[in-house]
Amino acid sequence: LRSEVLSSGDDSVFLPLNLDRLIWNARKRFVESEGSHSVLLKPKSDLCPSEVAQKVARLCEKLVVVPGEDGLSQEAQRNATLLYGAFVRMTLSSKEVCSRYRLNEAGLDWVLGEIE
Repeated sequence: LRSEVLSSGDDSVFLPLNLDRLIWNARKRFVESEGSHSVLLKPKSDLCPSEVAQKVARLCEKLVVVPGEDGLSQEAQRNATLLYGAFVRMTLSSKEVCSRYRLNEAGLDWVLGEIE
């Protein structure tokens, strides 16, 4: 897959999405009004890992760059979203969302809504 997508051999690819900033904004946005405890910094996330995977998969299916049902349009759509979808799935994997970012359901839904 790497040689197919990055055929030039250059590993640096720039994508039009800063997911780290979106996640940081989600963490800052969903703070409880009472006290200094953040909803997103709980020791455990309230999300089920399978739910995270399903939501991210649905988002990747919704991303349409090239509309159309013919073979050429479908191939162009696959080429346009292949790297982008891999980046989103890697960053928003169940383990990352639940253990590293500790997002709750509202935070994850907000991030996915911003990407869409």
